[in-house]
Amino acid sequence: MARLLKGFSLIVFVLSFFSVLVFAEDITITTYYPSPYGVYNQLTTTGTTLLATTSGNVGIGTTTPGYPLMVYKAVTGDVQVQIANGTKNLYIGAQWINNIPSLGTNDATSLGLVTNNGERIHIDSSGSIGIATTSPGATLEVNGKVKIDDLTQAGGGASVLTSSGILTTVASSIRYKENVRDYEGVLGKLGQLRPVHFTWKASTATPGMEDFGFIAEDVSKIFPELTTYEKDGKTIRGLKYEKLPILLTKAIQEQQDIIKAQQLEITGLKERLDKLEGKQAQAVK
Repeated sequence: MARLLKGFSLIVFVLSFFSVLVFAEDITITTYYPSPYGVYNQLTTTGTTLLATTSGNVGIGTTTPGYPLMVYKAVTGDVQVQIANGTKNLYIGAQWINNIPSLGTNDATSLGLVTNNGERIHIDSSGSIGIATTSPGATLEVNGKVKIDDLTQAGGGASVLTSSGILTTVASSIRYKENVRDYEGVLGKLGQLRPVHFTWKASTATPGMEDFGFIAEDVSKIFPELTTYEKDGKTIRGLKYEKLPILLTKAIQEQQDIIKAQQLEITGLKERLDKLEGKQAQAVK
């Protein structure tokens, strides 16, 4: 009887086992940390590996990840994540360059920012940035229109580069000014200016190009306020050509004052001449 019961139990167990194999679709493996058999030092898979597919976060170096993927290392200094394909490398560093979070490469490879499967911003190995171009020819090259909100004003207007390198609009309202006084004695100085023809040197942005203008060193002796300087504040660099119309306006006004004075003098002399001619006519009669 005991043998019969054991045989029956074995048959039930076998049937139950095969029913699990036939009808089961997923197998869930639960592990515990620390492992009852030791610490898991390495996880290797040979196919697609899925982690936290429905909920939860994945942590590397942390047991409390606050994001879908969190990489953490309790060290003083940089922690980097490398994405590579064997020839190109992309690094994300928490404290990589200049002690700040960084994204980039560690070789002469360029870096691109992409939207809609097209490169929009290109940074080459020298640090030059191209927007809508992959071959920037300057520190910053933009292939297209540029809008700067700080330069936007009703009716449009001119822009100016300040001595500190800030590009801004030309402000002329009395709200920004004090110690306002008339500019005098322009006409005589303008006559001392020397317009010249010249050719740009090879070291300039337009080598060999014929041009015309003034020599800044000459102008600085007459109108020093028109002169611009290098960063040292001493070496002359150029001229504020955009200010010349202001001086020309004042020169015209001074010239008009001279013309008016001369016109009054001419009118007076003509009146005197008319009187003399009248007296002479009467004397002849």
